[in-house]
Amino acid sequence: MTKKELNDLLNKGKWENISIAKYESIKNKIDIENATTDAVLDAMSVIYEIPKEDLLNLDIKTFNCLLTQVNNLKNFNANKLKKTYSINGTNYSIGLKYNVLRGEFDITTDQYITFMNVLRENSECLPSILATILIPNGQRFNNGYDLLQLKENINRHMSILDGASIVFFLNSLFLALLNKHSVK
Repeated sequence: MTKKELNDLLNKGKWENISIAKYESIKNKIDIENATTDAVLDAMSVIYEIPKEDLLNLDIKTFNCLLTQVNNLKNFNANKLKKTYSINGTNYSIGLKYNVLRGEFDITTDQYITFMNVLRENSECLPSILATILIPNGQRFNNGYDLLQLKENINRHMSILDGASIVFFLNSLFLALLNKHSVK
């Protein structure tokens, strides 16, 4: 394997290049210390898009390099919020803004109802949550674009790092609001 081929493989194994869908299929398999050999090979096969048989035929140095990277995936740092997210060729911004002066969110009723329904019915589904938060630049929530298609695009094309960073931001924002408005 050439150095370029190895670098291309290693690039696939970076958090910013692992989609939410890919993460969902490997999340229980990347804990190398507690996972079975088959589970780790399954995860590596998904991450690097290489059949398990081909992984087993790699030279040991290359395999160890890939395995080390997978082992390092447990060190997840989701705290880099971006102004714009490009998903499958379309730019999106976080469409949930907090107005400090009024002490409330600037969102539409439709967005609020959809967001609350998603949290109530499917709080574990990251793409559903993000589809209520991310809005195509220059558009309003659920107006001029297909919400279900956005959810699918988020799932397949948004990195888990970006998705988790947005949820981390929302969680921090909601905790701050709860602390601000709690009875003391």
